[in-house]
Amino acid sequence: MIQRGLAWILDILWHSFLPVITLSLTICVPQFLRLTRASVIKAAKSDFIKTAQTLGLSERKVYFKHALRNARRPVVSLLGLRLGLALSGAIMTEAVFSWPGMGSLLVDSIFHHDYPLRARFCKLDICGSGYISDGSSVRVSRSAYHIQVARWQS
Repeated sequence: MIQRGLAWILDILWHSFLPVITLSLTICVPQFLRLTRASVIKAAKSDFIKTAQTLGLSERKVYFKHALRNARRPVVSLLGLRLGLALSGAIMTEAVFSWPGMGSLLVDSIFHHDYPLRARFCKLDICGSGYISDGSSVRVSRSAYHIQVARWQS
């Protein structure tokens, strides 16, 4: 039976609560929050923030439009470095919570002695995590972010 409406949404939220908590602990959400807070505090001490405040802009606008925009750069860098860990954590979370996906495929390949598939997963995990945690992917994401900010400002 296909569910629709509010009952369907509540069912999805109910069944995704623990996997979401597990993945958020895997990628260290508190570390992102601390880094964002420290970056905003550092940006708030800058001269352009003081200038915006003296121009009469509201505190909310000053922090969200000016300080938070300049505080995003270290957060984007950390996110790029944590993506490999999130990929590995997602595979394990799928396997533990019996979600269909790469995790359950990996567990099935282990139980059915499918060596080529296991080798592909090892290659994906090692190469993918290595590439993602490499600085090159972080530089690409930061350059894409700067292009987006430049387009938004003009």
